[in-house]
Amino acid sequence: MWQFNETQPIYIQIIEYLKEKIFSGEIKPGEIMPSIRSLSLELEVNPNTIKHAYDEMEREGLVKVQRGIGFELTKEDAKIKTMKKEKMHQLIQFLIVQLCKMGLSNEEINSFIYQEMNTILEKSSC
Repeated sequence: MWQFNETQPIYIQIIEYLKEKIFSGEIKPGEIMPSIRSLSLELEVNPNTIKHAYDEMEREGLVKVQRGIGFELTKEDAKIKTMKKEKMHQLIQFLIVQLCKMGLSNEEINSFIYQEMNTILEKSSC
């Protein structure tokens, strides 16, 4: 089961959880998203919290309501790719800022990231 943290509202964490599934390809463009009821049971949260997450995703243009069916992931692959790229940018930016705060030089950061990337990729296949 997904583990929630105390630092962010739960609905935002649910959005991130669903985006992970979308960005990984587990949920494909045009597919119907997990129902509010099933997701609330899976994540053990109030259905209103799931609805809040889906409403936010709808405002972002990531999902739309299909009356009588549920929420459908956008069919626009380009939109998903753009959002995935934005997420990648946020993650790498956060990492680099934190390493700079630790006093590392550009060269040290470059070297560290390159070494870690190679170590990780040797252990797993992305």
